[in-house]
Amino acid sequence: KIEQAEHLMPSVKLCLQIAPYVFLRSESIRMAKSEHIDFQNKLWVIPKDKMGREHWIPLTDSMVKLLELAVASSDGKYLFNGARPNRPLSEGTLNVALRSLGVGKDQHVFHGFRSSFATLSREVLRLPDDLIEVQLGHIEGNKVKAAYDRSQRLEERRELMNAWSTFIDGL
Repeated sequence: KIEQAEHLMPSVKLCLQIAPYVFLRSESIRMAKSEHIDFQNKLWVIPKDKMGREHWIPLTDSMVKLLELAVASSDGKYLFNGARPNRPLSEGTLNVALRSLGVGKDQHVFHGFRSSFATLSREVLRLPDDLIEVQLGHIEGNKVKAAYDRSQRLEERRELMNAWSTFIDGL
């Protein structure tokens, strides 16, 4: 439905096309800026997420192609600009866009891309739970462990994101 949507603003459509690949929180994707994307190293670094820390998203070829389009169509301030210049998409825009595609709120909401990733990566792809949680940007519940373990496990997460991207491409 997203691919065929011709009525959506280009930035909204690109955001919805990228969302299943990166399954970010609404605020993280809406506030994204071009300078957060390191195309050379295939890495999207969100400077501060909901949990108050940097969040890394390893990028695949599919993601890079879509992000290059987003950068090219950006107004320069935000990666996915809103209707007004130099403003991000508003908080409700992505859910309103899904509703305009005929997707009911009982079927899917924007945050559901995160749930879909968490569920399908476990049940279908059999990816490791701990890597799934790290990629979702969740903080370790054990405060002592969290204080000592600051590993990013980037190469393992690249493999996870490649498996996920291949799965999404296959849909």
